Amino acid sequence: MGRTEEVELSRNEALEALQPPQTLHSLRISNHQGTKFPNWIMSSYLNHLRDLHITWCNISTLPCLGKLLELLKLSVSYMIRGSMFVGREFLGLTATWDNDMDISMISFPKLKVLRLEECLGWTKWEDITADEESNATVLIMPCLKELVISGCGLRKLPHCLIRKASSLQHLIILNSFHLWERYGEEGYARTSLSHILRLTVVL
Repeated sequence: MGRTEEVELSRNEALEALQPPQTLHSLRISNHQGTKFPNWIMSSYLNHLRDLHITWCNISTLPCLGKLLELLKLSVSYMIRGSMFVGREFLGLTATWDNDMDISMISFPKLKVLRLEECLGWTKWEDITADEESNATVLIMPCLKELVISGCGLRKLPHCLIRKASSLQHLIILNSFHLWERYGEEGYARTSLSHILRLTVVL
């Protein structure tokens, strides 16, 4: 193992060891220079967490935060790695059962605000499938009211996922050239977002 790998492993282990109490309501992770997020943030362990802010971290993918069942606000900013990818694992779809024991899959069940800001290397957000969008037993961000994307290199939005977030009222896109080209006042794909009550796109 080289020196670089040893340092990254040490950073990962250090953050893993800083496991907070389960009763935590608000958490900020800043300047983590390891290669992955701790396991305790990628499960329902923090089942009281309401507010999570991840900033200035050197990691190329987001963990499966959708398992944080009480999360109300999520902010991700200044991810400084050269490239960033938001994949399906971010949703962390979790099986739930109702009183009739009917199974459904749910992600971010209580999230109301999602902010993704100043991530210039973020160029792709993986969408869900058309089958998942039409499947009534798959719930993704059912309470989301506001989505903010600012200062990102994202080329296009995950349209199936955004339509699935049926409570979305305000989509704000700021300082993101490729998205402005698509969804601005003269954008060729603006009509694809016509179902959203308020759409703000500013370069």
